[in-house]
Amino acid sequence: MALMAVFAAVVLGPWVWFATATDDPGSRMAFGVRTTIAGWDFLNEPVPPAAQETLATTNLFNGRFRGPDARMVTVFAAEWHTGSSRSMSVVQHTPDICWVGAGWVPVDAGQSDEVALEIGGKSVDFQCRAFAGPGGGQRELVVWCTLVGGRILPESERWQREGSGRVGRRERFEAAYRRVAMGHFLSNVRLRRLGTGDKQFVRFSVPLRGNWSDSLAELQRFASLWLSLEASGGGRMPPASG
Repeated sequence: MALMAVFAAVVLGPWVWFATATDDPGSRMAFGVRTTIAGWDFLNEPVPPAAQETLATTNLFNGRFRGPDARMVTVFAAEWHTGSSRSMSVVQHTPDICWVGAGWVPVDAGQSDEVALEIGGKSVDFQCRAFAGPGGGQRELVVWCTLVGGRILPESERWQREGSGRVGRRERFEAAYRRVAMGHFLSNVRLRRLGTGDKQFVRFSVPLRGNWSDSLAELQRFASLWLSLEASGGGRMPPASG
């Protein structure tokens, strides 16, 4: 009997944990992504086929906006609907993983790891990182936010900035992937959130020059132009072009 009780607890425990979760559908949110901005030029950068296969969606928006002052903002957005979504692996390609895998190195520019941006009169939490590009010349301040089931997916608090040159690219990539995957898993369990529902990911960045807070202010201004907040639901982005 004791063995049966243990077996039942192992099998039924996770189901009960998720099944008894309470949720207010009206409080869920989704990003509206504008594909054109008045006074800004957009350069579409098609996502390579291999990356599209990994991301498992054609609902992508990727490229760069050039503003009236010639400043560039690099953007990426993707979404997955419940009927076609895969596991949490599709939203684990954050800059902590993808940029690190491409040779970028996280640096300490004094930035906060999480910042609040105002979108449509609502404060939304974004992850924030500073990276130095391959070779150490270019630096970029990037923010991103992941929504799962219409709610923000918190990142792991175990993120550690790394010094350039002390750890190889592969080691940085593997460590980052393990950290992000575990952080997402623990967040979903703690928040009783299934990983098979609607998902949305937005990221944008600007060159980092001078004080990071100046670059963050630039990102805030751009966020108010590029993003809006809507009730959770599909149909907010066009399919990828090119």
